Amino acid sequence: IDEDTRIKYNQPVQVNVISGYFGFNHPDLFYRLNGEDFIPVENGNITLNNLSSGIQELEVFYNNGVNYVKLADYDFRVNRPWYFSIFMILVYVLAISCIFFLYYRWNKVRYNQKIRLNEEELKHSREILELEMQAENNLRIQEYEKHILEMEVQTKASEVAGKSLSIAKHSEMIDSIQEVLDSESDGAQIKSKVKKILKTNAINKNEWLNFEKNLLKSNEEFVEKLSRKYPDLTPKDIKLSIYLKMNLSSKEIAPLMNISFRGVELHRYRLRKKLGISTEESLYKFMITI
Repeated sequence: IDEDTRIKYNQPVQVNVISGYFGFNHPDLFYRLNGEDFIPVENGNITLNNLSSGIQELEVFYNNGVNYVKLADYDFRVNRPWYFSIFMILVYVLAISCIFFLYYRWNKVRYNQKIRLNEEELKHSREILELEMQAENNLRIQEYEKHILEMEVQTKASEVAGKSLSIAKHSEMIDSIQEVLDSESDGAQIKSKVKKILKTNAINKNEWLNFEKNLLKSNEEFVEKLSRKYPDLTPKDIKLSIYLKMNLSSKEIAPLMNISFRGVELHRYRLRKKLGISTEESLYKFMITI
């Protein structure tokens, strides 16, 4: 054994020790490894097992009865195990580096995927919000256009009502004048001329038909709903319902339907019966809810 002696890891070392004295003077030998406890040498044989890697220091002693006296010492080196060799350490470093690199790449991929997912979710949320806003704007536009159309319909209905009232009053005036002239006995020639003028200015039946046609056309949707919901209503009932929806009074409705005020009230009563509403409920409010 010398300083350059190298032992493989996990390999036992056997050292034979022979004393220079025999017989009665033969000393008892002891050894210790790396400064540990003294161990007696049996039959001149020292067996070392389970040696750790690195430099090992073997010392041989004899005991003079008082102290241990060193006789010899030997130093040798036990190689590191193969899995602690420089090559394996490099392999470990490379493997750990690869693991960290793969872990880093994996985290980066996950992070990028998460960012893309968040971007897509944000994009989808933005698109959904834009669609909702567009739908809401379209709905508002439709409601606005519907409101404008309703206002136009109401305006036209008011115009029709105004014209119809004017026509009714004109017709009533003509009837009154004609009645007075019929009852007057004097002035036959004047009466004849006045009658002729009144007849030329009298309202034609076609004008009434056109008026009723326009009235039904301007309230076409209302008439359709009312007829579908109450199929037993007569044309006069529907016409009265239109006038009630226009919020006309019985006095205003009478000349339009060519009946008396009393006749309008009676017709309203019968209409209530057909519609199944009480006298306390407003016909106008009922009509505008259809």
